[in-house]
Amino acid sequence: MKLRLPGMRPPLPQLYAELRWGLGAKPNFHTGWLFTEIDAPTLELIEHYIAEHPQDLIGNPA
Repeated sequence: MKLRLPGMRPPLPQLYAELRWGLGAKPNFHTGWLFTEIDAPTLELIEHYIAEHPQDLIGNPA
């Protein structure tokens, strides 16, 4: 898949992921992904995004 975070512009980083869970009904459906292959620069982008958006974190879907 190609990773797209708000504000990103092409070219988008390529990574591999497995869908692990889905929660809720449309239009507020959430998904959880397990990244199975990701390079260091893309991991850094994700970590930076999470650190800058703590309000977007959701609890354990179980």
